Amino acid sequence: MRTIAVLLLLLGIAACAPSASVVTETPVPKPPSSDTELFEAGLMALEAGGPEAPVRARNMFAELTLTYPESRWVRTSEVLARLLDEQERLNESIHAGTRTAAETVAENKRLHRENEQLRKEMNQVKERLQTELGTLQQENEQLRKDLKLLKELEIQLHQRNRTTR
Repeated sequence: MRTIAVLLLLLGIAACAPSASVVTETPVPKPPSSDTELFEAGLMALEAGGPEAPVRARNMFAELTLTYPESRWVRTSEVLARLLDEQERLNESIHAGTRTAAETVAENKRLHRENEQLRKEMNQVKERLQTELGTLQQENEQLRKDLKLLKELEIQLHQRNRTTR
């Protein structure tokens, strides 16, 4: 009975054990062994293109400058690294300018809409004021007529009062 329990325990443990995993090694790129190879690797990184190419190439040129300070490629690598830095700075400037231009266009559209809204409101106020002006002019004319009539009536009243005395 004990041996059966031990066998069952061993089978349970074996069933829970992980399967053998296959380890695949990713090939590690071989670092360039000379200054010329490092310089050419930087140039090939630039030619490959892509968003990371300038960063990789600049790192290779900087490594060449540090690793092989007496190399004939140092001066060229320094110039290329400066040019890549300048290109990155200009790209950032272009992106900032593009963002600023987009913000300016959006602000211009917002101001245009606001200007149109204010024009509509101003026209509505103008129409309302013209209507009120017409009404007030009619009332003013009616008041003039009433005042003239009152004056005539007052004159007639004075004339009657004189004749009755």
